[in-house]
Amino acid sequence: MESDPPVADVAAPHGKDGDARLRLAIEEAGLATWHTDFVAVKSTWSPNHFRLFGYPVDPTGHATFAMWASRLHPEDRQRALTDLESAKREHTLYRSEYRIVRADTGDIVWIEPRGRFLYDAEGRATHLVGVCLETTMRKHAEERLVWREEQLALATRLVGIGVFDHDHLENRLYWSRQFRQIHDMPPHVAPQLDLLDAQIYHEDREPLRAAVQAAHDPEGDGQFSF
Repeated sequence: MESDPPVADVAAPHGKDGDARLRLAIEEAGLATWHTDFVAVKSTWSPNHFRLFGYPVDPTGHATFAMWASRLHPEDRQRALTDLESAKREHTLYRSEYRIVRADTGDIVWIEPRGRFLYDAEGRATHLVGVCLETTMRKHAEERLVWREEQLALATRLVGIGVFDHDHLENRLYWSRQFRQIHDMPPHVAPQLDLLDAQIYHEDREPLRAAVQAAHDPEGDGQFSF
């Protein structure tokens, strides 16, 4: 009976056919790729990279540094350039997140590029290869979350409500500023359950503990009231 062929002979793509499959997978995943050759002074972008920046797709993939630099958001330009130069100088992974202004519509989008510089024997950067992903939706979601948290903090301060959070899995406590003021806990005091327990009026301790246990009952509604 013939033995099964090695896995590599069956699954691994080879040559140009394998490269084409890899490029297709990257494009379908929404990733944009680029390759800059500093020796030849030229850059090659994938179709997704042209689309992301709002440029017509060049079938040859030809692009320039000016095409990238001119799309950087004015407020993020220096940081984007600094991150790039730092990775080049320190021989580390290039990773950044900044806004660009699309060339076609003028829309502002967030992108997250990651890349790696390649160097010659003398330590000179010869190439930069990387991938880029649009993160606009994620950034907007983060901004909305921060806004809601700020609004909640403002509302609790206005009505004098203190916020207390206890993560039972990791045994972490959080006290809001208003909560600390209510319990006369200075900012330098780490949240501790014992400190709160010591403040509870002795006749209220058992009813309070019973209410906490009821809130933790898996068969209950999870609501705490006292």
